[in-house]
Amino acid sequence: MLADVTQAGYSEDGGIVRVTDPVLVQALTRLNPPITTITIGDDSGLLRDASNSAGWPAVSTSTLPCTSARPGFSFAGDVRDVLRVAQWRRAIAAPDWRQQAARMGLSMAAVKASDGRIFACMAAWLYLWCTAAAAVCIMQPDIFTVDFYDAPFVATSPDAWGDNGSDRTLLFWRGSAMPVPPDESGSTAAPVLERAQAGGQAWAPSSSKLAHGIATQLVPDGSGPDLRFAVEIERLAAAMYSVGLPIPPWYSREDGGPPERAERAYMHERGLGDGRRLDGRTVPLLARRDLGDPAWRAGINERLADTLMHSSIPVVSRRGHALADAYRALRRTDAERALRKRAARAQRRLEHDRLRPRRRARNEFGRGRAGTHCPRRRHAAIPWRLARSGDRGRSPAALRARRHVRIAQTHH
Repeated sequence: MLADVTQAGYSEDGGIVRVTDPVLVQALTRLNPPITTITIGDDSGLLRDASNSAGWPAVSTSTLPCTSARPGFSFAGDVRDVLRVAQWRRAIAAPDWRQQAARMGLSMAAVKASDGRIFACMAAWLYLWCTAAAAVCIMQPDIFTVDFYDAPFVATSPDAWGDNGSDRTLLFWRGSAMPVPPDESGSTAAPVLERAQAGGQAWAPSSSKLAHGIATQLVPDGSGPDLRFAVEIERLAAAMYSVGLPIPPWYSREDGGPPERAERAYMHERGLGDGRRLDGRTVPLLARRDLGDPAWRAGINERLADTLMHSSIPVVSRRGHALADAYRALRRTDAERALRKRAARAQRRLEHDRLRPRRRARNEFGRGRAGTHCPRRRHAAIPWRLARSGDRGRSPAALRARRHVRIAQTHH
């Protein structure tokens, strides 16, 4: 059965269609009525179901299988495989935000800025923001992207839409009129509990009313700019570079991530990481342009160069400058820690040399280690094996006589 599903590229059970082949996702846009909305990072199917209820047929995409028990289409795999298979009317995304969440504080953010994890998360966000769709909305908590990039957004909270929760929520919005919450009073609503159609298990409190409001108000009106990821990633990188934050060497890749699989996996590592640091030698193209580098256009196509020539660098916010200060403090701490390690290593070496007993001479001719000069003898020292073999049990006088004989033999 699993082999049949893999070969067919999809599975269907009671109206729940799970697609694994990107070609079939493209075919969904040609149905009647066509699928016009793509929801990204929607493993719960909440955004897809809200879009379907609002009259916009949608397909959910996520790296994990969709857990919604409602009928609908879902794709499990890499969203980059289906993001540009069609000209979507709407794109609603809730991508992973944990590597750039403002709630982790400046100290942890400085660590993730020093090894490229925060930039990788921002680049993944920007990749979705540049989706070729008529209208785009990205739901996020408070993230550091707003401190280095000038995307329009609305700051709200789930309780303003009738859901339970007062966490600050940012709705990045383009190609449509800005959303208006139905309740601006900020009063906390009762938790929204939904029940799955199959199994009857209660879901956790969700932001279903917020999702429904987004699905209803995101109506394309032709006002959205045509964004190119190659241009916008240069603007983001130049803004971060302008305050002294390091830029990874792979920052301008088409998919917004490192080329190696191991490094890609590390970009999702939580906590302090393994201690790696970016060298800070990568200079974005816009920074090279402003620094007067005559070769900044080399290696890129003329269309991109002409666009970058007239592109601006976003203004960094006060919190962005504070993050840069925290990064510089971290690098000073790294330098001091490395200096202490070198000093401790040198001290241990001195203690080891002081406590180590002196090595005894290997022979009786003043010769110590092999190959050292013997200042007490003008003759060449004979090999250690020749000097020691057969000497056991002999008297000192016999040893002296034997030694003179061997010296004479050596010289002749």
